[in-house]
Amino acid sequence: MIITTEQTKNGRIRVFGDADYLFTVTGEFWYAQNIYDGDDVPAAQMEELARTAEENRCLNAAYTYLARRPHTVWELRGKLRQKFDEAAVSAAIAQAAEMGLLDDLAFAAEYAEELLRLKHYAPTRIRAELMKRGVGRAEAQQALDTLDFSAEEELRLLLAKKYHNDLSDEKGKRRAISALMRYGYSPGDIQKAIDEWTSDEVFTDE
Repeated sequence: MIITTEQTKNGRIRVFGDADYLFTVTGEFWYAQNIYDGDDVPAAQMEELARTAEENRCLNAAYTYLARRPHTVWELRGKLRQKFDEAAVSAAIAQAAEMGLLDDLAFAAEYAEELLRLKHYAPTRIRAELMKRGVGRAEAQQALDTLDFSAEEELRLLLAKKYHNDLSDEKGKRRAISALMRYGYSPGDIQKAIDEWTSDEVFTDE
């Protein structure tokens, strides 16, 4: 097929074969192929070139997503599937993983630590949040095993920061208990923490 091209306003190259549109690529990618207007190129070669261009676009999209924040394989695959075909997505996922940019276990460990340190979630809630991001059960458990978690300490922090004013009456106490259960704490641990907080030994003006 006879190749012709035209440049878009943003510098990309629209490629045509026998006057039929084939694909659009970056100028850098196209000029590296050493194909020029008027060249007669086999259709199979152009199909392979279109496939390579699609994979490159998909990989660049993956880099953009990963530069914003870490992703699990499941998260990244879902985003890429919205724009690219499965073959391009699989190639991009494999390349990103090979480069060390995708690691579900590392993601799980980092995210679990963040959820504990910033939100004071209990392991049950942390596990649920990890699995919502596509972390496997085994990887989630490994991440939880690395945490230095104390229900007593975390509940004291939550009571001090957010819920101590709710403990002055039964309605407020029930509201606090419901909220803390959503953090993943058991009713027994919550009640124990509240009892200690409101006891003469613990409840001070500090």
